[in-house]
Amino acid sequence: VLADNISPKTIAKAISENRVTCMMGVASIYETLVRFYESNPFDSSSLRVPESGGMHVNPALAQKFREKFGVSMVPVWGSTETTGIALANAVNDTKKEGSMGKPCPYYQVKIVGETGEELAENDIGEMAIKGPAVSAGYLGSPEESKKSIRDGWFFTNDLVKKDMDGDFYFLSRKSGMMKVAGMKVFPGEIEDVLRSHPKIAEAAVIKLQDRLHGEVPKAFIVLEEGAEIGRMAIHRYCENKMAKYKIPRVVEFISELPKSSGGKILYRELQ
Repeated sequence: VLADNISPKTIAKAISENRVTCMMGVASIYETLVRFYESNPFDSSSLRVPESGGMHVNPALAQKFREKFGVSMVPVWGSTETTGIALANAVNDTKKEGSMGKPCPYYQVKIVGETGEELAENDIGEMAIKGPAVSAGYLGSPEESKKSIRDGWFFTNDLVKKDMDGDFYFLSRKSGMMKVAGMKVFPGEIEDVLRSHPKIAEAAVIKLQDRLHGEVPKAFIVLEEGAEIGRMAIHRYCENKMAKYKIPRVVEFISELPKSSGGKILYRELQ
């Protein structure tokens, strides 16, 4: 079923009228679908595989979606360089909220430290992927190929960790990670906490330069319709859920986050 735009009204109509069973979208599309459903309930009983890739699925969204639609989102990870999905959650298994899942068949995945060593469970590093579907390089760009693909491994620029069961968790793009007074801070962790607040609809975190701390986090927040909350209340909420140095130093309320035509948050515009 082809949709000519990604508005929640269009998607809802496509699902209900065509009895759609499986769909693919980025997390922000599912976020708008949840909010639309609250005021415009529609028949989603046919939907059994709501697959989500392209950006991190925060636990708060996964929980809201399951409560509204009675089916769990299926987070996956893929890229052009891996010729599609390389990590995925199983459709029918119990999913760990926030997880990208496990490597798909024929893919090897490892987490690499700053000096190239493979890291242990729960250590944070860059995800590298190898397999017969991984690209050999970029056409006409030998320098870019050398930087990103080494010994058959594609270095994704994504900072992740792996738990003892082999499930992988996204934390940040390498370019998004910040050092606050020497301590590593990952935007994804902060965004998950902010989005768990019942009055916050969406949140995005970037880094700001700071003379005293080197870098500090700034949060852009979209409130739920009709909701009101002050910056100090957000600060107090974060204090109970994260280390003090991770709390956004600057909070800006905006009506909507800038997004691509496919629904991805445009962090560069926020920066």
